[in-house]
Amino acid sequence: MLNEKSTRPDDLSTLLIPIIGLVDMIRIAVDPINFERAVILAKEIKQFGFEVGFNTMYMSKWKEYEGFLDKLEKINGIADLFCMVDSFGGITPSDIKEITQIVKKKTTCPIGFHGHNNLQLGLINTLTAIEEGVDFVDATILGMGRGAGNLNMELLLTMLSKRGLEVNFNILGDVIFSFQPLLDKYAWGTNLPYMLSGANSIPQKDVMDWVTNRTYSFNSIVLALDNRRNGIEDNAHYPLLPNISARRMMIVGGGNSVVTHTSAIIEFLQRNQDIIVILATSRHATLFNKINNKKIYCLVGNEAKRMNCNIKKNEFEHAYLIYGEEDYLKNFYKNKLKEAICGDDTMNFSYYGGKDIDIKDFIDTSQTMPFFSERRLILVEGSGLFKKSSTEVAEAVDIAPESTYFVFVEDEVDKRNKLFKTISEKGYVCEMKEQKEAELMTWGVRIFAAADKRITKSNMAYFLSKTGSDMNNIKNEADKLINYAKDSEEITKEDIDAVCIVQIQDKVFDMVEALAMRDRDKVLRLYSDLLELKEPPMKILAIMGKQFATLYGVKCMMDNNSPQGEIADKLGIRPFFISQAKGFTSEELECGMKEIAEYDYMVKSGQMEDTYAVELIIMKYGRTL
Repeated sequence: MLNEKSTRPDDLSTLLIPIIGLVDMIRIAVDPINFERAVILAKEIKQFGFEVGFNTMYMSKWKEYEGFLDKLEKINGIADLFCMVDSFGGITPSDIKEITQIVKKKTTCPIGFHGHNNLQLGLINTLTAIEEGVDFVDATILGMGRGAGNLNMELLLTMLSKRGLEVNFNILGDVIFSFQPLLDKYAWGTNLPYMLSGANSIPQKDVMDWVTNRTYSFNSIVLALDNRRNGIEDNAHYPLLPNISARRMMIVGGGNSVVTHTSAIIEFLQRNQDIIVILATSRHATLFNKINNKKIYCLVGNEAKRMNCNIKKNEFEHAYLIYGEEDYLKNFYKNKLKEAICGDDTMNFSYYGGKDIDIKDFIDTSQTMPFFSERRLILVEGSGLFKKSSTEVAEAVDIAPESTYFVFVEDEVDKRNKLFKTISEKGYVCEMKEQKEAELMTWGVRIFAAADKRITKSNMAYFLSKTGSDMNNIKNEADKLINYAKDSEEITKEDIDAVCIVQIQDKVFDMVEALAMRDRDKVLRLYSDLLELKEPPMKILAIMGKQFATLYGVKCMMDNNSPQGEIADKLGIRPFFISQAKGFTSEELECGMKEIAEYDYMVKSGQMEDTYAVELIIMKYGRTL
C-alpha cells in the first residue's frame, strides 16, 4: 500500500524495484481531492510492471466532492482494481447501493469495498456491496485494525456460509485463537467516540489520539466532536487565565521525553529562575515540585480519578470494589480509602479476610450504626465473593445504612456476579491492571526524582529488567537503591547490579528451562534459591502455570507447522520461548497446566502443603522421558 499524499513519482524506483517479482499489485490510498495526482502516480507504477489498485478513501463524503464521481472514468485502462473505502465507518447500505451503481457505470475494472466498523455497519454494508455486484471485499480476523477496526472476517464467513459458501470452521477457529493475544494486547474495536466520528464523517485519527490520551474523558471527547460538527470553538466557556507577562516561559507537557530529560530540565530551570513553568498536564507535575520557578497549572480534562476525587473532597461512594493483578495499586488505594474514611477509628472499622467469611456476622455488622462517628467502614479482602453466588452479601450492601461504607479488594471477579452488579450500581468499581513498561518507566523515574536521584532512560530500563513489572518489587528495590546510593546524585548500572535481586520470573523461567532439559538437580537448586529469598511457593507455582500455558500455545502452533518466525509475533512472546517449548510434548504441557491448577486448589483448600505442590511438579517433569 502506498499513500499518494506522501509518495511522489521520484520515490518509486527506491520503493518498487526491490519488490519486483515478489508483489503483484500496488494499492494506492487515494484522497478524492488528489484524484488526478493519484492517476499520474498509477501510470508511473504501471511502468514497473505492477498491477494498480485504487483504495479511494472517505466514501461517505464522496457526494460532497463536486465532480468527483465524474472523474472516475480517468482510471479506465489504468486501474486493475477500484476499492471503495468507508474511512469514517459512517456510510449506510442505501449509500452503498447508490454509489456502487454509479461506480459500475463509470469504470471498467473490478470493484471492491473496504468497510470500517465505527457504527457496526461493516457487515451489512459489505453484504450490500456483494449484492450490488462488487468483485472484492476486505475483512480482517477479529476485525483487526486501527481504532474502531474493520469488518470481522469470521462474521462475514459465517454469514456467507449461510448463502452456500463452504467454510472450514475448525481451521477458522485455530486462526482466531492465534490472533486473540493481539486483540487482548491492542484492544481495537469501536466505542462511543469512534461511533460519533463515523456518524459525522470526522477523521478517526483525531479521535484515536483523544481516546488514547488519558487526559480526556469520553464526555469531553463527545462534546469536542459535537463542537466540531457544529463549527463551535472548543473550550469557549472556559475562564481565561489572568494576564501574565514574562520574557520567557517553558511549557511542560505529558510526553515521555519529559521523563527522559527531567534532570536536564531541572538543572536548566535552576540556572534560569526567571522562566515561568506552565504545566499543561498533571502527569509530570511532581517531578518539578522542588524548583523555585513560578509554576502555573493549566490542567484540563479527566485527570483526577474518581477515588482520588472522593478522598480529596471527603465525599465517598457507598461501596468500592478494587480488583486486578497489580497488588501495589490495590493496596495503595485500599489504604488511602481506609485512612480517609475512618482514620484511626478502630471501633468503627471491621475487617474480613479470606474465603471463610462469617456471612451472618458481616450482615449484622453492615446494619450496625457507627459509634460516636459519622461513618463505619467494612473492609473485605480476598474473599472470593465475586466468583460465587453472593446474594445475601449483595442484599446487605444494598440495604446498608448510608453511614456504612464498604471496600472490597479482590484478585478476580465475575462481572455477572450479583455483588459485582450491586457495587457497580451503588458505588465504584476499579480494575488495577498490570502497568505497561512505559508507565512503569515514568513511575520509577518519579520515585528516584522524589529522592533527588537521577537515572538515565537506559538504566531505568535495565533496572526494570531486574525487578520485573511487579510494582511492590519495583518500589522495594528502588528504596534499596536510593539508600545504597545516598551519597550520589545519579543511579548507575553498577549500583543496580550491586543491590537488585534478579526478578522471580527470571528464576522461574530458568527452572522451567531446566525442566525442559530434564536437569532435575538444577531445578531443585533454583527452587531452593527462591525459598531462601522468601519467595512464596504458591507464587512460584502460579508463575510456572503461566509459563506452561505460554509454552502450550507455542507447542500447538509448532505442531500445526506454523513458521517459527511467526510464532513469537502472533503470541506476543519473546523468541526464546520457542526453543524452550521443544523440550516438552503438547501432552506434557497440557497435563502440567491441569495438575498445577489442581495442586493450587488443593493447597488453598488445605489438602496439600504449598512446598510439596511445587516439588511434585519438579519431580514429575524433571525426570528423563
